[in-house]
Amino acid sequence: MSKILLVEDDLPLSAGLCFELDTSGYLTVAAYHCRKALKQDVLKGFDYETGHCSGR
Repeated sequence: MSKILLVEDDLPLSAGLCFELDTSGYLTVAAYHCRKALKQDVLKGFDYETGHCSGR
């Protein structure tokens, strides 16, 4: 199963995207800001990342 880190600050959009990805067989983790996204990526090592954090 592929792990996806979803970076999106719009909470309803993030929830909808995670729901769709989860029901399609992916493991998703939502990060609502870049600081959390960078921390999650270092801790868990994802296969895919969506979104963009400036300065990265």
